Amino acid sequence: MFKLEPIKPLKKMKITEEKRAFFYLLDNGFTEKEIDFIKKSGEKEGIKFCVKTFLTDDLDEVKQELREYFEKQRLKKVISSVKHLFNQYPKNLSMTSYY
Repeated sequence: MFKLEPIKPLKKMKITEEKRAFFYLLDNGFTEKEIDFIKKSGEKEGIKFCVKTFLTDDLDEVKQELREYFEKQRLKKVISSVKHLFNQYPKNLSMTSYY
């Protein structure tokens, strides 16, 4: 009969603090985009990206604030695109001839 044996990894996989923090935030409902944003903004401010950084935070509140921020950024982008469209075309279309 056949015997099941576990596959031995070629080299040991090391789980870094960054990976632990990533999966901690992912398990708490953050998206990858939000986690990348948190990581990049933390690096700019000199804050280490690890689980200990987030243990004292109210993650639901942080998540809500972050999603509001992304929504505002999305709306700014849409408004900017609409303004660009209005500026691209003549303001008085009744005077424009299409002959």
